Amino acid sequence: MFEKIAVILGLGSFSQISNLFYGFAKGISINLGNNKLSAWTVLLLIIISIVNILLMFYFGNKLNLFKFKRAIFTKKNIAYVLMGIITIIIINIGGTFLLNLNGINNTANDETIYQIFYGENPILIILFLAILAPITEEIVFRGGIVG
Repeated sequence: MFEKIAVILGLGSFSQISNLFYGFAKGISINLGNNKLSAWTVLLLIIISIVNILLMFYFGNKLNLFKFKRAIFTKKNIAYVLMGIITIIIINIGGTFLLNLNGINNTANDETIYQIFYGENPILIILFLAILAPITEEIVFRGGIVG
């Protein structure tokens, strides 16, 4: 039991390395009077994030937290993905409608993400929010906690 908790805490901490570097770089940039990160800093953060993802896969595989199935692109899986996307779009539209009825334009979470990544390189934003976050979350929670 102690070993499983240590693995979960270790993977959880390790999954935040890219965020730590981003926060550090963004803080330095703001202190220097720049609202945007330099191109070199963005490139370095992209490399760090890709290495972080690869290492998360490596450690998750070494710890037997998940198994890859070769037949991933089956008609059934594609149908599940499409149904999931359609469901998410419907929920998003409904949620936005309900928020607008109450006079709210953005959620606090959306506003925070907007402030954190304001003016940054779109590639970096996509990497952090659409690739790094879901992958590390799946490895830590589904692999480490749920197992």
